[in-house]
Parts: sequence; C-alpha cells; structure tokens
Amino acid sequence: MSEILSLGLAMALAGSAPSGKPYPPLADIYPQAIANHGDTSRLQRACQRARNGEKIVVGVIGGSITAGAKTSKSDYSWGRQFAAWWEKNFPQSEVVFVNAGIGATGTALAIHRAQRDLLSQRPDVVVVEFSVNDTANADAIETMEGLLRQILSQEQQPAVVMLHTMNSNGGNAQQFHLDVAKHYQVPAISYRDALWPLIAADKLEWSDLSPDTVHPNDIGHTYCAALVNQFLADCLAETPAAPPVAISTATLPAPLVGTAFDSGEVIDPGSLDIISNKGFTLGAADRRWGQPWITTTPGASISFTMDGPTIAMLFWRIKGPMGKARISIDGEPVTVVDAWFAQTWGGYTPYQLICKNKPGRHVVTIDVLTEKHPDSDGHAFELRAVLRAGVK
Repeated sequence: MSEILSLGLAMALAGSAPSGKPYPPLADIYPQAIANHGDTSRLQRACQRARNGEKIVVGVIGGSITAGAKTSKSDYSWGRQFAAWWEKNFPQSEVVFVNAGIGATGTALAIHRAQRDLLSQRPDVVVVEFSVNDTANADAIETMEGLLRQILSQEQQPAVVMLHTMNSNGGNAQQFHLDVAKHYQVPAISYRDALWPLIAADKLEWSDLSPDTVHPNDIGHTYCAALVNQFLADCLAETPAAPPVAISTATLPAPLVGTAFDSGEVIDPGSLDIISNKGFTLGAADRRWGQPWITTTPGASISFTMDGPTIAMLFWRIKGPMGKARISIDGEPVTVVDAWFAQTWGGYTPYQLICKNKPGRHVVTIDVLTEKHPDSDGHAFELRAVLRAGVK
C-alpha cells in the first residue's frame, strides 16, 4: 500500500505557506470544485465491486502533472494519492494502479496511445487530466471526446472523472473539456475553480502551490487528490449495498463532433513500409515509441505508405543541432515543422496531424530542408512515432 499524504499532513509537513498566507481547508473549497456532477452510476458500481472484495483497476491519464512532476516523492503525486484512497477504503480488494501520464502530451496523442497505455489493463475507474496540455480551443472538444468515447465504450464500463488543473495565469482548456463532460455526463473536478479565486483575491499565492508556471508542488498535488477523493467519498456514501447499481450511461449519446478518434494506435517507425529513403537510418529502439528514423543531413528524405483515414506523427524537438522538415502526403505539402526550440528544460515529442478523415492508402514523405532555425547549428531530424486513428 502506498503512503497516503492527507491534506492535513501535507500542510503540517509544509508548515505555513511560503507567502505566509493560510492554506484553505478542503471544506471551504470543495463545493466550487465540482465543475460537473455528472452521472455517478459507474463510480457506484466500482465502489460496490471493491466493497465486495473484487479486484479493482484504477487508472490515470494525462500529462506531466499526472506523471508526478515536481513532487518530492512519487507517492505524493495526485494519481498515487487517488489510488491510495481505494487501497485505504477497500483493504479487502486488490487495487491495481495504472499511471498513463506522459509529460508534454495532450488528448491529441492520448487518443492514439490510450488502448496501449491504459485500456489494455481493463480499468474500472479512470481520471483524465489534460487541462493545461490541451490548447484552449475547439480542437480540445474533438480530441477529448475521442478519448472519452474510447474509455466509456470499454466492455467493463469504466467510470470516468475529469480533473481540471491550471497554469500560473489560471488558464486551462476547462471550458472546452466541460462541453464534453456534460454531454457524456462525466463528473468533472476543478482544482482551478477551487483555488484560483483565492489567488485572484490575494488570499493565496501561486508560489504556495507550484514551483514553476504549471506543475503543482506536494501541497498542490494533495489538493488535486483531496478534491477528487472527496467526490469519491461522497459517491461511496450514496452507494447501496445491493443490488448492483444499473449503469445509466451504458449507451453513448451521439457524438458532439464526430467519431474520427473513436480508435487509435501507435506504430513503431521501424515497422513502416518504406518506399524510398535517402539519408535516414534506424536508431536504437525507444521503450515507448520503438525505433526512430534519424538523420543529420540536409536534403535527406524518407517516404512510407500508410492506410488512413487519420494519420499523425511524433518527432523529437529539443534545443540542439536540429533542423526543419517538410511533411507531405500524396505529394501535397502539409506543413513545415521545426525540430529546434528555445527552451532548456529538455526535449519532447510534438504531435503533428498529417491527414484526417481521408480513407485509403497514402504516401507520407518527410523532406529535411536546408533551411533551419538561425540559432540551430545542425539539421538533425528524428521521426519518433507514426499514429493512426479511425481504423475500424
């Protein structure tokens, strides 16, 4: 069993907030944290099964916050504390925790990796956290919808809860994600709505909750977990002993946007059907994505075939000797991507959509340009993964 960091213990460990302002009690902020109550029949069914001693798989999927960034100990991450709630309240049940958090990723990538990283473990309860990773626009509606539809349609009828975090400006994609939550009657808990009003009113400082512009510290993670876990506790209190709760959301409603992302997969670049290659070589296998195709040569080019209808890719981006590449499909340019960027915190794998809702077989081409960022001293480019969605 993991160590449970209660909100009271976290405050005691931290002492006073760095600003000297008091941390608010959970009871004072919890009511406004419920951004959408939704339907709790799936959660109640999971509570019944755990109460009966059945094995329960609880999962989380999100970005670096979900992965546990900036916690002093892995057990203090909000996801691990969420799992610990199940362990504490149902000692008679085997609780399996799945953490599918990957830093610097949003729902656009999650729709491709959800089956591999999370759903293959047959979770009974899933918390989704992508509010600060998704761009706050209508695209976040479609990709979040695709992710929720994949989870909710699983045979075991898992429960889903959204968690909305925030950045140092109080910003996130919550308003767009909430459209999806309300449509699918998914509960949504907002760390932002609970704490940002206090920051805006100068009753708390951002630095009391985070060491940077995005990631919560131990106290912030514990608030996230405490808010979600209080909702679980309320749900448990309403769960009857018997008979089994009927799932009122077993049939999904018509989609808000569409079904382009109702399925997805990650494809190892090393397994691609390469039809031409000038200057690219296969690199060492990565445990997450497979074997990348890499080059350091301007003018290098690689083409491969891929069946649609929706195709995307991941490439490596870092402050280093990186170049630019033109991405084309069936001979038509799609975009130019720059593998160099100015940040020094490390590298990441940006998501690049290549085509959407175009059935049939396509030819994807990557051409490394002689042009590069003025601050880059090289032309390196790495294709880390190919992604596909919508294949029936």
